[in-house]
Parts: sequence; structure tokens; C-alpha cells
Amino acid sequence: MIEFFVPGHPEPGGSKSAWLNKKTGKILVADTNKKASGWKKAVAQHARLALGPSARLLDGPLHITCIFILPRPRSHFRTGKNACKLKDNAPLHPVGRPDATKLWRSTEDALTHVIWNDDAQIVQQQIVKQYVNEERVQPGAFLQVYTDLTF
Repeated sequence: MIEFFVPGHPEPGGSKSAWLNKKTGKILVADTNKKASGWKKAVAQHARLALGPSARLLDGPLHITCIFILPRPRSHFRTGKNACKLKDNAPLHPVGRPDATKLWRSTEDALTHVIWNDDAQIVQQQIVKQYVNEERVQPGAFLQVYTDLTF
């Protein structure tokens, strides 16, 4: 098993824009979320550190667990001297955007050719979104990659 934490604000991926390069005649594709590239670089960097310098890409079937830890919006907190306390009606889970699938898509793309050769190797995945509920926990993503599927 490989596990690592990527600090930062998880960014969604998946929405693309494409255009024709008139000079080369090739179609160019870019992610519409400009912030996704920074997130992808951070994911790849932390994955390389977790894998180690002499490790090779994983092959065979993989099971992934990824927990996205998202910051709570300011509107979830009280004001004034109670600004550090949650409102009674603050939701327990992040049910709004970005959706878990798009968060995972950018993260999965960042790990291709870093941890595994092809994301088609993933046979099981568990993707979770949750809020930061303690001051000492920072936003980011906690990932576990299992190669032994006998659990």
C-alpha cells in the first residue's frame, strides 16, 4: 500500500476546451479550470515522494481510497465572538460543488505515469468529500493505493 497526503485546496478537472492550431493543424485541448494545473502538480509531487526515487510504476489491478478534505465556507460559521463556532444549521457534508467525480478526475490524471501506467488499472475506488472540522487539519487529499486486493 502507498499512502500520502496532498495539502492544498483540491481542484476539479474534467471540463475541457478544444481548438484548432491553425499553424500545425493539430487539435489542442486544455482544462477550463486554470487552478487545476497547480493542484495536479502538487498531487504528482507528493505521490513521487511517497513512491520513492527508485520505485517503478505500479502494474496490475489497483484499489484507491481518496478522501478530499475541503474547507468550510465562511457562511457555516457564526459571527463576532463566536466566529470560530459552527452554526447549528451548518451541513455535515459538502453536498455542493465541486462534485467528487470531478475532484477525483483531476487527481487521477495527475497520478497517471506517476503511480500507475493507466487509470484503467483501477478496479475499485472509494472517493469521499468531507469538511475540515478541526483547526489543526488542513484542506487537501489523503490517498491510499492498494495493490493487494485480498482485503
